[in-house]
Amino acid sequence: TLERLYAWGSQATAEGIADLQAQRPQLAINFGLPADQLGETQLNAPNILATQDIFEDSLAVTLASDFRNTTIRYTTDGSAPGPQSQVYTEPLVLRSTTRISAVAEKKGLETSVPSTLLLLKAETDYAHVSVSPEPNPSYSAKGARSLIDLQRSKEGFRSGAWLGYQGEHFEATLVLEQMQELSTVFVSALSEPNTWIYFPQGIHVSVSTDGEAYTPVGTAEVRVEEPLGSQAKDCFAVTFPATEARFVRVEVLSRLKNPAGHPAEGEPSWLFVDEILVE
Repeated sequence: TLERLYAWGSQATAEGIADLQAQRPQLAINFGLPADQLGETQLNAPNILATQDIFEDSLAVTLASDFRNTTIRYTTDGSAPGPQSQVYTEPLVLRSTTRISAVAEKKGLETSVPSTLLLLKAETDYAHVSVSPEPNPSYSAKGARSLIDLQRSKEGFRSGAWLGYQGEHFEATLVLEQMQELSTVFVSALSEPNTWIYFPQGIHVSVSTDGEAYTPVGTAEVRVEEPLGSQAKDCFAVTFPATEARFVRVEVLSRLKNPAGHPAEGEPSWLFVDEILVE
């Protein structure tokens, strides 16, 4: 005896289902979500897929949705995607540093929140890099050179790719192979408040032509996370007027202590950085 009927996605109409239900009151009929509920269901943000986060020549990027027959709209200029944004039809080929933002749309469903990914083109050669102070011995990766290996970690703080500092700021000095015009410094960092790890609270950049006299050129303030937010990775940009230099000093400021609202409020917090890129 038929006890349950799944009619979601069939050609059956609501009226036909109602007639059948009247004839077979003991039959459990699943006809999908009511329209008023379906309209409130939000699509998942689309996936931005690339083989690497930092590239040297060009990079192919694919956008994909977890739902079939969705429309993905995207931007590559840092703006928020909307109804008039470009529709994704084929893989994108990047040849410069680009921040991609994308949303998924489907009739009857709420448009997704945006997904965003910054993909960096490496165009600078480094002669040397040093850090002060040295990172915590448990989180020292491959030493200072980890900051210029063109590899951003896809995992958390235990991956072995991060430089970790507890309760202190740190400074990195990068020496370029030659003098060149610079306008942006990117710092890749980790946030994992449950394990006392927070994004930097600020980044200061100074440059020099001789490695002796440094001139401050740019500062970036970083958003404050929730005391117990979820894990996140981000790359923060410090932009400044184009300047000729060979030496770059990057001061990364820690929050120093867990904030109010954290179970271990006031205890020394952690700062984790895995890459610094000069452009």
